[in-house]
Amino acid sequence: MDFDEIIDRRNTHSSKWDTMEQLYGVSQDDGIAMWVADTDFRPPACVQNAVEKMHGHGIYGYYGDDRSYYEAICWWMTNNAGRYEMDFGTWEAQLTGNEKMLVLCSPHNPGGRVWNRDELRGVAAFAKRHDLILVSDEIHHDLTFPGQTHIPMTTIDADITDRLIMMTATTKTFNIAGAHIGNVIIPDPELHAKFKQRMTALGMSPNRFGLLMAEAAYSPEGADWVDNLMLYLEGNKTLFDATIAEIKGVNSMPLDATYLAWVDFSGTGMARHEFTQRVEKDARIAVNHGITFGAGGASYLRFNLATPRSRIQEACTRLKAAFRDLQ
Repeated sequence: MDFDEIIDRRNTHSSKWDTMEQLYGVSQDDGIAMWVADTDFRPPACVQNAVEKMHGHGIYGYYGDDRSYYEAICWWMTNNAGRYEMDFGTWEAQLTGNEKMLVLCSPHNPGGRVWNRDELRGVAAFAKRHDLILVSDEIHHDLTFPGQTHIPMTTIDADITDRLIMMTATTKTFNIAGAHIGNVIIPDPELHAKFKQRMTALGMSPNRFGLLMAEAAYSPEGADWVDNLMLYLEGNKTLFDATIAEIKGVNSMPLDATYLAWVDFSGTGMARHEFTQRVEKDARIAVNHGITFGAGGASYLRFNLATPRSRIQEACTRLKAAFRDLQ
């Protein structure tokens, strides 16, 4: 696993690299793509081997007999001041009485928070109190930094299983987002039957390539790859945060998890278009605009750190030059 390898993704139908000029005005010739949430790393060899095995067989019909896929998921899930916090009072004040569902992002994107057990108990209690289906989106749960522990919602309160839908995926962890697959874990038989009935009615079936890739990823080899990935990303995060700290009025929210830095420019006193232009036009870096994530995001930009370290170093050099007057 060589996370330092530069893999040229330009002109490969990559959303991240081939559309950044169209969306952000950053040329792919000399720009750095740090926006959409996929990585610039190859997945572990076990995933590539699964694809090659399927290619060798040469038949790509409907996927069936998913027992080994479910077994792989079960194996994976049973082993091993500038932060967002829950505001249940505000949640209560916003209710109209027509709500049917509560969606939780855990770990949080774009804030990178790993919620603690008390916070998650509060979410569970809120869902029960207002009779809401609780959808716990845990797609980034594997991407926690050393010293942090993700707590699955299924372990919080046995009394919420009748309303809990938990979602996980291999896509962000192993950089196979193009497979468009995910796991929907529903402990309650009645709720599970409703979901399955709806999926059947929609005529949807899983992506054959994606399921075989996911099964291969959920393995000891895949787990070892993720451990090494997070150590590498920790180095990227440390380098990037140190650079941001040198720019007066700019703050990077502490990351417990994910590879997505949530950077606040409000302290610079600049309007949104000014700091965005400095990043995109002067530094030639394509990033996600904070305003697209909803209320409270206008002063933020989101930087994807899942790229070789030399590229992070180059991005840091460009950012320091673009904000030289604030250092």
